[in-house]
Amino acid sequence: MFMYATIEGKKFIENHAKQGTGGWVCKTTDAPIQQITVQHTTGSPAFEPGDLGVQNVDVQHLWCPKCGKKPDAKKLQGSHIAEMNLVRLH
Repeated sequence: MFMYATIEGKKFIENHAKQGTGGWVCKTTDAPIQQITVQHTTGSPAFEPGDLGVQNVDVQHLWCPKCGKKPDAKKLQGSHIAEMNLVRLH
């Protein structure tokens, strides 16, 4: 199973985080990068047999507890994200 993030989340990791001994840490404060998993919809309605249509996907939302604010999972839950705005995290 893959972990997904938004393109914005990937850019956050590239610009704000570095690899620590136990995972990603903030480049500025060395605080561990936090994540929450939120289920979003992606895709489009199936119009042809075999189309996958709208699917639910778990997306990781990332933040630094010292530099940023925890994303509001209740507001994000179920919102639609275009497939082109999702990336797989390793």
